[in-house]
Amino acid sequence: AQVRERLNDLIPSDSDFKAQFTLATLLGRGDASKIARYYLSALEKTYKKEGQPEFVPNDNPNEVNLEHVFPQNAVAEDWSEFIDASGNREDADSWVYRLGNMVLLPSGSNSRLGNKPFKDKAEIFQQSKLALTREVGECATWTPAAIQARQERLAALAVRTWPR
Repeated sequence: AQVRERLNDLIPSDSDFKAQFTLATLLGRGDASKIARYYLSALEKTYKKEGQPEFVPNDNPNEVNLEHVFPQNAVAEDWSEFIDASGNREDADSWVYRLGNMVLLPSGSNSRLGNKPFKDKAEIFQQSKLALTREVGECATWTPAAIQARQERLAALAVRTWPR
């Protein structure tokens, strides 16, 4: 009883966890990329109702890459929803590292995409065997609102993946 009471103080409720996950941002490279790959792999398994999310079938970054849909080095004319014509990025950088802006791809596909416009990326995403990546490819446009909506869907899935 004491352990459970102590854990209740440490572990957020499912609704608190969902609210926090809705805002999840993973900055930089290294561990942040590994964590994002783990999150997206586990969420994919839950989405497909497969096995335990603790198991990541391929965490090798040489084979499975993390792709930022809205790229880290976006070209203004290709991403006008985030960057205005004068190159003003305002809060664009805050969207780049949101988990809702990230998908998993085989490393070969990722290297071809780089900073291409969403239309080009969407064609590759639609061919993915990963449902969560394919879902992004089915979007008509990629905007801050689309990232937020996806992040909210991922947060709902996260509660199912890691319930209290």
